[in-house]
Amino acid sequence: MSDFTSAVKREWQEFALPMTRYGAVLSGLTGIWEDYRAWKLSGMQETAMKYLCLVYGEEKKIGAMTDDECMAYDQSLRDGGRCLASEALQPVQTATVVRVREGKVSIRDGPFAETKEVLAGFYLIDAADLNDAIQVASQMPPARVGSIEVRPVRELISTSGERRGL
Repeated sequence: MSDFTSAVKREWQEFALPMTRYGAVLSGLTGIWEDYRAWKLSGMQETAMKYLCLVYGEEKKIGAMTDDECMAYDQSLRDGGRCLASEALQPVQTATVVRVREGKVSIRDGPFAETKEVLAGFYLIDAADLNDAIQVASQMPPARVGSIEVRPVRELISTSGERRGL
């Protein structure tokens, strides 16, 4: 079962299960479920999802790239309505790590882990699906010297079912 189908089924169950508590007759819901799923699918096909593309690479290699390439690609994404946000990050030596354990805040300079590849920047994009997001990420200039981690953005929903407004 796909992640989307699972999410729709959960949403359906949130609708159907409370009805059973109030004595609603649920016979014939299988056909209704299929209609509901088809309706959700039809609406989702036109709706883009948000993906965060995290740019990783060795600082020397990323730093050797000109900003012109990245700015041109960024502008092409923005012109196409696909880029929601993007930023390059300062060198890892400027990072500060903040941790809270048992109510106590600790602060440490520099990266948390010693590694060659560091987080160099990000693009927040709209894409139809993961394959579309991968296609966009494969065209990002830093992908030629580093790597791009593509992750879907998770919508925040409170325990009462309230969705975060953007």
